[in-house]
Amino acid sequence: MSEDADKKVKKVAISMCMGSSCYPRGNDQNMGLIRHYLKVHNLEACIELKGHRCQDNCHLGPNIIFNDKPYHQVNPGMFPATLRELLPYLEQACRESSSGKDDADPAS
Repeated sequence: MSEDADKKVKKVAISMCMGSSCYPRGNDQNMGLIRHYLKVHNLEACIELKGHRCQDNCHLGPNIIFNDKPYHQVNPGMFPATLRELLPYLEQACRESSSGKDDADPAS
């Protein structure tokens, strides 16, 4: 795939810790929650959902990384609120991803 093609299909990255501490403390449920949320909001095509191994932040877990920004202590009870907070950014990033732009920034 060419570099230009990579830019056009750039997706929002959500990575969940699947380590032996984070996974049983909530990321097992969080994975199902986010898959459902992305499907309901029709965002599956522009979100790259993946798991990662332990990054030595177990004491802060469950840990989720959203476009390089870490979120800690993301228990299944608070995760839907986090997703609602991020929804405008996710929708904007999806629109820009499909149009080839790369201006989305979750910090703005």
